[in-house]
Amino acid sequence: MRYDQQQAFYSPLTRAWELLAGTLLAYYEVRRGRARPRPLLAAVGLVLVLGSLILFRKDTVHPGLFTVIPVVGTCLVLAFASHKHAVGRLLASRPAALTGIVSYSLYLWHYPVFAFARLTSLDFDNGDKLVAVAATAVIAVVSFVVFEKPIRYTRRNRAFWISLGTSVATIMAAVVSAITMAGFPHRLDQVYPSIARTNEDRLESTFLGLNNNIQAGKPVIFIIGDSYARNWSVALKNYIDTDRYEVVALSYLNCMAEIKDDSVKAPSRASIYDKYCIPFEKYINDKSLLRRTKAIFLASHRPFEYTVNPFRFELLSWMKSHSDDAKIFVFGNYFQLDRSHTCLGLMFRTKSDASTCMRLASYPAANQPVEQMPFFPSGLAFNYIDIIKLHCDYDKQGCLTSSGGVPFMTDWGHLTAEFLITLLGDILEKRADDLRGSGLLDFLVLPQAIQAGRTASSQPNAGLTSSASPSE
Repeated sequence: MRYDQQQAFYSPLTRAWELLAGTLLAYYEVRRGRARPRPLLAAVGLVLVLGSLILFRKDTVHPGLFTVIPVVGTCLVLAFASHKHAVGRLLASRPAALTGIVSYSLYLWHYPVFAFARLTSLDFDNGDKLVAVAATAVIAVVSFVVFEKPIRYTRRNRAFWISLGTSVATIMAAVVSAITMAGFPHRLDQVYPSIARTNEDRLESTFLGLNNNIQAGKPVIFIIGDSYARNWSVALKNYIDTDRYEVVALSYLNCMAEIKDDSVKAPSRASIYDKYCIPFEKYINDKSLLRRTKAIFLASHRPFEYTVNPFRFELLSWMKSHSDDAKIFVFGNYFQLDRSHTCLGLMFRTKSDASTCMRLASYPAANQPVEQMPFFPSGLAFNYIDIIKLHCDYDKQGCLTSSGGVPFMTDWGHLTAEFLITLLGDILEKRADDLRGSGLLDFLVLPQAIQAGRTASSQPNAGLTSSASPSE
C-alpha cells in the first residue's frame, strides 16, 4: 500500500468522492423531492462538522478515512435542516448568511494574508493570527463588493472586463517571469549567496551515486537512515578511509521496511521514493555485504524519539547479527527549529545570517540522557555520538552556524552537506581522543591526515555514550 499526501490532497481523482456526495444528494432531491426535515439528524450533522473543525489536528490524516466525518455531517445538514428548527435557523441567521456570501473570497484571500503576516512576526502567536483573520475578513468583503459581485451579477459591466483583463495580464506576467528567472532565485542572494547554493546542490546531488562501483572483498561500512542519511552520507564519506573500506549509503525515506523470513521488505509509500527504497532493499539484503560489514552508522531524525520508522533499531540489530560483529554508531542531531519555521525563511525575513536560527532553535535540551528517551534500545550495543557536546558543549554562542556561505540548515532540522563536512572535520580535529575511545577512528580519517598527515589535537573526554547489551 502506498500513499502520497500531496496527490491525495490536490488530485481531483482522490477528492471526487467528496463532490460526488453532494451531487448524489442533489440528484436525489431532484428526483424524489426534499426529504422530510429531521432536527435530530441535522443537529448530528452540525456536530460532526464543528467537531471536525475543533478536533482535527496537524497530524490528522486528511484527506483520508477521517474526512468521511465532515462530509457525512455536511450531507446530513443539507438533507435534513429546516428553517423551522434550530439548526436551520442558525445557518439562516444574518451572520451565517453573510459569512457564506463572502466565503469564496475568504478562501481565496486567507492564504496570501497569512503568508505575508508570517513575514512580519517570527513567532506568529495567537494574537497575530487573530489580526490576520480580521484582515482576511476585511479584504474578502472589499473583494466581494468590488470584484466578485459585479462579475457575478452582470456580464456587461465594465468591472468585468477590467477585472478579467487585469487578472489575465497579472497571471501571464507572473508565469513569464517565473519561467525566465527560474522562480526568482536571486531574492535569496543577500542571505544565501548563489555560489554557495550551487555548491550545496552539487554536494547533495552526489548521494544517489555513492554506491556506484562497489568492490567485492573489501570490508564494508553501512550508512543508513531516513532523510537525514543523505547529507550525512555525503559528509561522512569525506572522512572514511575508502582505501580500506567500501561505503554503502542508504536511505529508507518513506520506505515501509519490515523484517520477515530473514529478509527486509521495503516497498515505497509513493513512486517518487523508489529511488531510495529500491536500492535500500537491494543492498540491505545482500548477505555478502552484511558479512563483510565492520561498522554501521545511523543518521536519523531524533533517533530515540521519532515515532516514524520505529523499525530502525530492530534493523540495526538484524544487520549486526549477519555481520562480522559490526560496531554500531548512532549520530545525534544538531540544533533544530520547531516546524512552524524554516531557517532560510527566518534568514530571509530578518535579512540576517543563520545565527538567527541558532538563537531560536528549540531542540535539543542540553545533556538530556538518551537512556530516558522512549525509543532507546536498551538491548543493543552501540556508541552514541553527541555532535553538539563534542563540537561546542551546547553553548550556542560558540557553535558554528554556517560553512562557505551555506547555513547549517535551510529547513527546520536537516543539516546541509557543506556544513556537515565542516562540522565533522572540526570534531575529528579537536576531539580525536574521545572518538578514538569509542572506536570511531578505526573507520574515519582525521582531517590532518587527509590534508597533511599531521597528528590530531584533542580535548577532555565528553560527548560520547556507549551502550552495551546485557550480555556484554
